[in-house]
Amino acid sequence: MKKNSICALPLIVAVCFAVMSPAWALLQGSSALPQQEESFKLAVQAYTENRFTDARTLFESVGSAHAEEVKKYLANIKAYKAAMEEANSVLARSPGELDAKSLDVAISKYEEALTIKKDGPSQPEQQLEKARALRAKLLSQTSDDMEMRDRDLCQKAVSAARLHHYKEAALYSCPLANDNPAYSCGGDEAVHMCEEMGELAKLNLQPDASAGSDEAATGNFSKGSAAFKANDFEAARALLERVDGSEKSAAADYLRRIALYTIAMQQADTARKGSRYDDARSAYKQAAAIKSDGPGAPLENEFLIDLRQGIEAFYAGNYVQADSYLETYERESSQKLDLVHFYRGACELGRFFLEGAHDKDLREQAFNNFRLAKKAGFAGKDQLVSPKILQAYNEISASP
Repeated sequence: MKKNSICALPLIVAVCFAVMSPAWALLQGSSALPQQEESFKLAVQAYTENRFTDARTLFESVGSAHAEEVKKYLANIKAYKAAMEEANSVLARSPGELDAKSLDVAISKYEEALTIKKDGPSQPEQQLEKARALRAKLLSQTSDDMEMRDRDLCQKAVSAARLHHYKEAALYSCPLANDNPAYSCGGDEAVHMCEEMGELAKLNLQPDASAGSDEAATGNFSKGSAAFKANDFEAARALLERVDGSEKSAAADYLRRIALYTIAMQQADTARKGSRYDDARSAYKQAAAIKSDGPGAPLENEFLIDLRQGIEAFYAGNYVQADSYLETYERESSQKLDLVHFYRGACELGRFFLEGAHDKDLREQAFNNFRLAKKAGFAGKDQLVSPKILQAYNEISASP
């Protein structure tokens, strides 16, 4: 009997080991699970907070855990970014390049992004409204408006071509060609003029200067480039047009930048005066891309569009929209922050009163902005705001 027990012992051990092996292996492998769970949790949080780059990196580190969920999240991120990039590329075009068909594409892509994540990054709802507004604006233009615009573009293109400013001529004739290819401009069809001016611009950006071979013009390039950097574009143009020899190509590039910058600033100022703020912002952005510190301060003027729209929205009673514009300006610029804080506070206090004076947090936000405005020395007395808002501002102290 004792012998049989001893003989059975190895069998019992083997059976026990076989039973316990799967559990032991699972226990050994489970050490990686908490790390994967934590990565998944952080990835979902990053996705929720619209930090898509972080989310994608974390999802890719999760491994086999939550495989199907991870696959869906990654697909959503990819599709969302693709839709937003395609739509934004349409809205980034200059006003003359926009048409109803391309805006239809942008609208559908913004709607696609919103179905993926309604509160996703890059403000899809606001961008969608902007695209819809631009499309409505284009469709509402009368034939007379379009004819006047076409004539203006044609005249500018012909004038530029006569002066051999081919790049400038292309900038005017090509938008005309996009809208009306067969339009007769200077005895030529707009589409052909656009192509011809583009080709000439590549070969000869500026007219030849008769004094280019003069030895006295040797220092014109250095003087002209210095004048460009100093924002004296008139002097720069006069000097650079006389450059010849090995520096002529570089001088032509400066001249091209001056021409493009000047056109962009003119378009921006005209659009701003006409309250066409999206057009103005786009044109200022184009000028700033050429020379951010150029004459007329394009970068600051681009930012000021948000401030202007914020204040206009405030007086129209659109407090949420107004605060959004003002917040954008505050992120972009360190100028006029006293004005920004005053009107942000006025927006918040206006909402507080309209919503029944129950939201104490909203009132405190308003007071914090008022304190910042007062600390910056903003008087507020000349601002045409509600007496209740002005009284609150006058009574508040600059420090809590």
